[in-house]
Amino acid sequence: MAVQMSRVVLDRISGFSEGYGFVKYTTIAQAEQGIKGLDGQFLDGWVVFAEFARSRTPPGYSSSRENNTRQDEMD
Repeated sequence: MAVQMSRVVLDRISGFSEGYGFVKYTTIAQAEQGIKGLDGQFLDGWVVFAEFARSRTPPGYSSSRENNTRQDEMD
C-alpha cells in the first residue's frame, strides 16, 4: 500500500492537533484497503474513524441538497 501524502490538521493558534487528518493513497483500491484496516482501530488510546473525505459546502450556501442556493439570493 503506497501513501502519497499525509497531513494532521493543526489548530492555528495552539498548534495542537484538531483531531483529524488526511491521507492520500496512490489508488482508490489502496484507499479502500487503508480505510478498512484503520477504521475502528485504537491509536494511543483513541478510536480511529477512517472514511473517504467529503466535499464541504461553500460558505453562504444552504446545507440541503435539494435547495443549494446562496443565502443572500434568498433574501
